[in-house]
Amino acid sequence: MKICLDARQIRRYPTGLGSYAKSLVKHLAVADSDNDYVVLRHDSDAALVEQENFTEVALPYTIFTLRNMISGAAAVRQIDADIYHSLFHFLPLGDGLPTTLVSLHDLIAIEHSKLSLDSRTKRWWKSSWARPLLRRSLAKVDHIVATSDSTRDAVLARYNLRSERVSTIQSGVDDRWRGTQGIDVPDVANSGRRFIFSLGNTHPYKNVPRLLHAFASITPVFPDVDLVVSGRGRSYRTLVRLARRLDISARVKFTGTPSDAQVKGCFREALFFAFPSLVEGFGLPVLEAMASGCPVLTSNCSALKEVAEGAAELVDPTDTNAIAAGMTKLIQREDLRRDLVELGRKRASAMTWEQTARQMIALYRQLAA
Repeated sequence: MKICLDARQIRRYPTGLGSYAKSLVKHLAVADSDNDYVVLRHDSDAALVEQENFTEVALPYTIFTLRNMISGAAAVRQIDADIYHSLFHFLPLGDGLPTTLVSLHDLIAIEHSKLSLDSRTKRWWKSSWARPLLRRSLAKVDHIVATSDSTRDAVLARYNLRSERVSTIQSGVDDRWRGTQGIDVPDVANSGRRFIFSLGNTHPYKNVPRLLHAFASITPVFPDVDLVVSGRGRSYRTLVRLARRLDISARVKFTGTPSDAQVKGCFREALFFAFPSLVEGFGLPVLEAMASGCPVLTSNCSALKEVAEGAAELVDPTDTNAIAAGMTKLIQREDLRRDLVELGRKRASAMTWEQTARQMIALYRQLAA
């Protein structure tokens, strides 16, 4: 069986979608030496896998471009695969594709468009083409892999699909987050002061402004605790101004885009990891923090509750007071933090990419049959 994996959502800067694609391709290679794989990647990216049954084809355009929508199907047809698996939401336009499969990560751009991007113009542009293309892709594709039951339930409800056409195969957490190797604590987190760590881009659904407001409300009670915010996005200037307006600039450290080693260093040194997103399709940073031995505060909704599964302090992300109360509880209670470290490690150990790869291979065989 020949399987084409479309991994062109991998970008030069780190993203959750890129991490999913890299990890899945890597672990499919480890788990499967029988089938043949052709991996589509962008021509500016380095090779992903060097293995006899893996071939890589570099294309000059990414998976979510107009050029791919128009000519991507022709590129896929040339591969003559039995299965085409788009690791992002969309299928290219055109007929003659083999058995098709898409990984559906979330419906944030569709169901929560105002939270998806901080730019109103970009939100309008993304929504205007994403809605019809996604509807077409989900109607045409042979099978859909949702990364969480939350996403599966949402797509079944919104698009009135038959339940047997949608499977849940959860993501895993990479082994590099476990153990003490590959740690680099950034300077802003190495000041000797206790700190809370938060991570993610600055899109509205990440809910960083409420986190800042919640932190501002507890700073008088905990003068020895700082907040370290890492990630990427154009809105950092807005967040910096908000911290200044809340009079917490001296207590909030913005690191920009950290390396994995620096993220792991922050996980290791932080009092806890705060990830109060309003909505997530999966929430991989929660598992990465747990695997690293960091207590987690996250949201009691969407896929985050599903991923955390009793191993995190859950709060209502729409309620600033609830976020502040959860933070206060974790700062004050060392015993709770210890318990969450243990529970988190157990939870992360049950969520492996090896398991994800085995489930995906079984689905390929089912579709081929």
